[in-house]
Amino acid sequence: ILIKTPINGPALVTVERENVKRYFFTKLEGNAPAIRVPIEEGEAPNVFVSGRVLRGSQDSPKKFRMPE
Repeated sequence: ILIKTPINGPALVTVERENVKRYFFTKLEGNAPAIRVPIEEGEAPNVFVSGRVLRGSQDSPKKFRMPE
């Protein structure tokens, strides 16, 4: 599975089915960062991958800065 995003920063990636099977943190950098998430034996079928990019208030582009 390949995940692409236009956002840079630390990210939490989870592999889930009924509950979180495994997770890892990674750093997204560059113009169009991509994450490769191999699906391991026993995880298929009906598994999904979720990614959350974490951004603190100091990195917020908004006028009133808040973490996102």
